[in-house]
Amino acid sequence: MGFKQTEASSSDTPGTPQNRSAWRIFPVAACLLVLAAAAPGQTVLVVLSSSAEWHQQAYVAFERRLEDGEYTVSPVLLADLIEDYDRYVHDQTRVVVGIGAGAAVWLHRNADDALPLAYCMVASPEDMGLTEGREMFGVGHRVAIEEQFSFIRRALPRASTLGMIYGPESAESERLRRRATEALPENWRLKAVAKEDGKSVVESIDELLRMDVDLVWTAPDAAVYDIPTIRTLLLAAMRHQTPVFGFSAEFVRAGALLGIGVNPVTQGRQAADLVLRRLDQRRNDPADCAKVSVAGPEPPEFETAVNLIVARKLQIRLPVAVVRNADHIWPERAEQEDD
Repeated sequence: MGFKQTEASSSDTPGTPQNRSAWRIFPVAACLLVLAAAAPGQTVLVVLSSSAEWHQQAYVAFERRLEDGEYTVSPVLLADLIEDYDRYVHDQTRVVVGIGAGAAVWLHRNADDALPLAYCMVASPEDMGLTEGREMFGVGHRVAIEEQFSFIRRALPRASTLGMIYGPESAESERLRRRATEALPENWRLKAVAKEDGKSVVESIDELLRMDVDLVWTAPDAAVYDIPTIRTLLLAAMRHQTPVFGFSAEFVRAGALLGIGVNPVTQGRQAADLVLRRLDQRRNDPADCAKVSVAGPEPPEFETAVNLIVARKLQIRLPVAVVRNADHIWPERAEQEDD
């Protein structure tokens, strides 16, 4: 099978390492890769954008969901697929799954038209063009901003002014800012600081925190956030006694007051369930095998998290219902009284 050659997309999860040698720390997938090359069988090919831990976690969950079935699950890094496409995509390939935006976008642009394509761990499938042109199915990675703001309102009923940092040179970052503005509840305000060229991250964070915001809202925006930036924000926000809303459970564990995130393991399982339904469809109706749903990406299952150590340091009392219903609480078994 051939493919249409274009450059791979560089857009992906913030902080994603691109070092291909890191694949060696993932022995399960490496062994599967060797086995898949030796004996293709009926294959579900999984293309990982990178060897980042969250991509690996999604893959392992995906593979385990299919391990007792009739299909061989074969992983490959996007960079390796681009180098030798025909080695990994063959006549026995039934579905190709992209984990991460880079893999999903490349497959959407380059994979054979007859191949059913799926994806997970993609923050904005619509913005990446995955819902246009050739058909592709999958699960989104970003929690709706309305859901995030609703959680904030339940946790901090007196909050009305949110702050955010965005990258004005990034179309995705600009879209986030516009969407956040449109999703604001009545009587809420959003103060946004542009992370412009020539301005350091520290300067942008200090400018935002001097604006007297009730909460700093963050999103998985590659134009703004990586691990060093998150650490800088959390330290500065604590000095200013300003809570931070994190876009993952680990972000909250690191020092944000609260947040909503998507678990890579859950993403892998959701994607596997979609693929299994797709394979059943092909088996039961071969004439319909080239068609997939165009209803849009399946919403992600998300988790809420609260950090009661940070709450105490900021002298904030979170409602009992918010704490009780959180999927992740630090420290565990900590209790807090309602107002």
